[in-house]
Amino acid sequence: MRKQIQTSKYNEVERGFGRKHDITIEEVKACNAFANFSDIEVLEIIETIKRFTTIVHDCYQRKKLYLKRKEQMEV
Repeated sequence: MRKQIQTSKYNEVERGFGRKHDITIEEVKACNAFANFSDIEVLEIIETIKRFTTIVHDCYQRKKLYLKRKEQMEV
């Protein structure tokens, strides 16, 4: 049986999960690690983050589908 995920006192928007737009250059540069990067470098970082999250989401969906099929076969 799956563990129930404990809900946070913060809602999804406050945690950043409810974003409806891409992260901006200014938001990335607000992080000290990226403060001295050029706008072009920051755009590359944003693109990399988008690719990474797409890959992770795809892996998650495939795993979820695999587990669902496995569960159906066991019944």
